[in-house]
Amino acid sequence: MAFFNVDLTIMKQRPFFFLILLLCFFSCKNSDSVIFEIKGKVENLEGVHVSLLQDQNGSVISKTVIKNNEFTIRARLNDNQFCELLFESDPYIENGRQTGWLHPVKIFVEKGATYLIKARDRNEILYNNYDLETTSSVQQQFQMYNAQIKNDFVSQKAHLVKLEHERTRLLAENKDIDYEAYTDSVRYNERELTMIPIKVARQYISRAPNTYISLYLLSKAPDIASNSAFYNLIAEQLRAEYRSHPYAVQFIKHLQAVSRLKSHRKMPRFEVLNTEGKRINFDELSDKKLTIIDFWATWCAPCMEELPSVLKLSSELARQHVNIVFVSFDNNRAYWSKMSEHMKIPNSCLVDEKNKQNLMDELNIFTIPRYLLINSKGEIIDYDAPRPGTNEFDRLIKSAGEF
Repeated sequence: MAFFNVDLTIMKQRPFFFLILLLCFFSCKNSDSVIFEIKGKVENLEGVHVSLLQDQNGSVISKTVIKNNEFTIRARLNDNQFCELLFESDPYIENGRQTGWLHPVKIFVEKGATYLIKARDRNEILYNNYDLETTSSVQQQFQMYNAQIKNDFVSQKAHLVKLEHERTRLLAENKDIDYEAYTDSVRYNERELTMIPIKVARQYISRAPNTYISLYLLSKAPDIASNSAFYNLIAEQLRAEYRSHPYAVQFIKHLQAVSRLKSHRKMPRFEVLNTEGKRINFDELSDKKLTIIDFWATWCAPCMEELPSVLKLSSELARQHVNIVFVSFDNNRAYWSKMSEHMKIPNSCLVDEKNKQNLMDELNIFTIPRYLLINSKGEIIDYDAPRPGTNEFDRLIKSAGEF
């Protein structure tokens, strides 16, 4: 009782004391959380929306609109982590058609760090030519990692252009044997070009497995099934304090799941929503044909980058009696429906929140885009199929033997 008596006495003398105590209590309780601010000085982007998204599920943490060439995002997170800063325009008319643009910027949010993004126009955002000034050492290292990918890509692309020029010359001179040799070389280097992000990631992970960046890359690794020996070795090198991090937990869960996968297992039954809002069984979309399933989401930048090329292939594959179904993990149903209509995506469907996690666990889906191939009997041929349009994908389709 003495404690309350003292408090009440003080409250009579200072009416705001109790409020201050409450503020201190909650402040102390959240002292481990990450309070941060991301600022931007960007030109010619007035009215563009800026949202900070959770990297794991795409949910919105905070959002604002660019005004007077500036924006500020303030938020609180439970711990240091990677997030996406999404720039998104309102729809506008260009060449008589309604269009728009969006682009994510990956940021490592670190307690006590400052962030300032500078850009002169949308192209500097779209082509990652913006400046990001930060005191976060992890973000600085991540920018160096991305710079290496960009430099390797430019170098490989320049080499590919030389090969293509030489191949064109040989064709003009009717040197068929040499032309075929260069064609093989061009195809090999095209594949190497697409593999650069994966190779650079593995190099970084090998050098420094016990870092935030490596843990993040491990949680997103798309090649665990095909390079399980490498990833098992990395898992053994993770120190105890890093193994408990959510990124590491996700990676190890993925690694363990890969070892349990068996081919020609039946596709699990699940319900989806079509663009008309009707709930249907996935079986109705697969149509008892050889079917490619493209798992994607509108908030997934790599998905949106690959989608146009996959859509271009869909009509060609249809002539070969190969079906493509686009299964989205979007959180925003209205935006998914709008984008499906805008991009003319056939067989577009949405997994609702109730079924999403079960399906991801069942099919070992930890990263997207992800391609899965099932035969006409509904059996899974490949849990992690190559990207449509690649030579590996063509070989996989032919080996399925269902034409």
